[in-house]
Amino acid sequence: MAPELRIVGDRASVARWRASHARQVREANFLGRLPSSAAENEIANARLLILPSIWFEGFPMVLREAFAFGTPAAVSDSGPLPRIVEDGRTGVVFRAGDHESLLHRVRTRLGSRGRRCRKCRTSANRVRDQVRREGELRAAHPYL
Repeated sequence: MAPELRIVGDRASVARWRASHARQVREANFLGRLPSSAAENEIANARLLILPSIWFEGFPMVLREAFAFGTPAAVSDSGPLPRIVEDGRTGVVFRAGDHESLLHRVRTRLGSRGRRCRKCRTSANRVRDQVRREGELRAAHPYL
């Protein structure tokens, strides 16, 4: 049995995706826009966060949140994302815009490991340390 696909967000692209894929993805649960605490709860309880970006993204907040909760991530190979997520360790990387690649990598990830992984907890600690260092740097040098 496939895990439930839970989609959080309320952007026009989500609405377009929902309209065009509703028949193929009957198990999808479109949660819409959620308050921060509810969105964080979804991330914390997810087996895998999927970030299917097809355009350049720096270091998205949702990815930082996933790492903070120890949730592995599946990211596209667009921009710096594959350098942030360690393929096979803290998540998986798939080809941007290629649903077959996404499906294969997600199946591999969900089939080979449990809900959480030790490497993901290590990433959570690394992200917390990085955020702390960035805060200290800003406090010491507010004009950077």
